[in-house]
Amino acid sequence: MVAAILFSACQKEKSASLTKGTSSQPSGSSTQLSQNPPQLDGTYTGTYLVMSPSTSTALVEKTVQVIVSGYNFHTGDPSLYISVGDGSFQIDDNVLAFTNVDAFPTSTAILNAELTGNYNYTVKGDSLLLSKELNDCTFTYSLKKQ
Repeated sequence: MVAAILFSACQKEKSASLTKGTSSQPSGSSTQLSQNPPQLDGTYTGTYLVMSPSTSTALVEKTVQVIVSGYNFHTGDPSLYISVGDGSFQIDDNVLAFTNVDAFPTSTAILNAELTGNYNYTVKGDSLLLSKELNDCTFTYSLKKQ
């Protein structure tokens, strides 16, 4: 029931509705990537938050862990953290474009913190902030490198 309510509040993003055009994975060509992409390798732990601007309340707030190696990512220990999935990403200016290879049921994607699609990102010291707006909701990952 909770999943259905959240799904109707903020529908899952479809891969065809990416906000910027990017290829799904780096092919070795530096023309697809930012001139000086940040080195994101490492283990990041923090909070996944889904906010509804219309009600100014948190629909979901969960602890997540994302492990980044090269242009790939995956969930940390699944017994301790909810799943963000498994896949790759590309850097394009101030956007990280994630392609997730894990299958998430549409009705549970918000609850499971599925990391997919385009996120604006900011790196400050050992902190990584990912955010996007979709279907009248704001999805944010506030992460700190371990």
